[in-house]
Amino acid sequence: MIIGLCTRPVLGGLRRSGCLRPLATTTHRFYSSSSSSSTSGSISTVPLAYDLHAPAKPVSDDPDRTSPILFLHGLFGSKKNNRSISKALARDLGRSIYAIDLRNHGESPHDPRHDYLAMAEDVGAFMAEHQIDNPTIIGHSMGAKAAMTLALRSPRLVKDVVAVDNAPVDAILSTDFAKYVRNMKKIEDANVTSLKEADAIMAEVEESIPIRQFLLGNLHTPAGQKAKKFRVPIDILGKALAHMGDFPYKEPGKVRFGKRALFIRGTKSKYVPDEVLPVVGEFFPLFEVVDVEGGHWVISENPEAFRQAPSLPRSASLISAGSPTTASTTSTNGSRTCSLVLALTSQNPAPCRPASALPSSAGTARGLSVLVPTRKRATPGTVFISTSSNHVSMLEKEVREEVS
Repeated sequence: MIIGLCTRPVLGGLRRSGCLRPLATTTHRFYSSSSSSSTSGSISTVPLAYDLHAPAKPVSDDPDRTSPILFLHGLFGSKKNNRSISKALARDLGRSIYAIDLRNHGESPHDPRHDYLAMAEDVGAFMAEHQIDNPTIIGHSMGAKAAMTLALRSPRLVKDVVAVDNAPVDAILSTDFAKYVRNMKKIEDANVTSLKEADAIMAEVEESIPIRQFLLGNLHTPAGQKAKKFRVPIDILGKALAHMGDFPYKEPGKVRFGKRALFIRGTKSKYVPDEVLPVVGEFFPLFEVVDVEGGHWVISENPEAFRQAPSLPRSASLISAGSPTTASTTSTNGSRTCSLVLALTSQNPAPCRPASALPSSAGTARGLSVLVPTRKRATPGTVFISTSSNHVSMLEKEVREEVS
């Protein structure tokens, strides 16, 4: 079922072209009640706002197959950005989805500290308060690094991780974000009263209409005022930008998350280049990478391909119900046959050329296909099944190549 074509909730359904499509989930909005003065170690946590998207009916009585999913948004985002995809996943998987507002975003409180350790502690405190056990954590961009931080910091709390277009490495944040902050301040200083005025100012630094709409979704008109203001604390986030490209763990292999991890990359994005995959494998030895057609905002750009990415025909599928970690993809390309189980380690990978045909059970979403991995930047749908050299015994490593 295609999601993302209907984006506006109407009477329990989703509107598309003026019609209603029934949605097999119920949605409840809550606010965490934990005190902002509570601490975990030396880090003060804040209560997190969230929406709960519950399935109409669980698909199984097995707790491992019905454990909740926590969905963490990116910088300048909020839980509402993930509303449609959360409802679809709740319906498809029969699992409850908690779409969370991270600190300094959405309806969650503002706090001067904004870094990945603090965000991870907030999510851990949220799980404890709501008695959430063994969840899958999906995070996009900033949310991906927060999810990875929590998984490495408290691996016993997390079942598995889906990191969308970010990697556990220090990186230079795009200069676009600093431009956004400057023009967000400019919008507030101009005391605009309409979205049209605000959009004209943001268009000075961002030509993409969807991205401008995403950023301006943070605007609201406070009670008793005429001028629009941003819900996010611009000054706090502006100061935090210098560290948003960082990752708190600096020594790959010293800490590990020994459970499954799926990394989803946008084919037009540069956030997760092939060069960082060996580092990913040191932190997350049982990781996979799937490329989906789109840019950094891959969830909103290509939601159907994103939804199917965790359901590709691999036994190590994360979100689809549990299966062993050994995975295999077999494809043919003319005279070249590759039986792929382990394609990339911290050592030299075995080269395989792209397959000419998809397995019959492969996803058919736009831009999604199954290809054997290469060292070069992959085409949409490429699946990397990897482990660090320390853990190669955990996966079958047979790679066969027949060359005429």
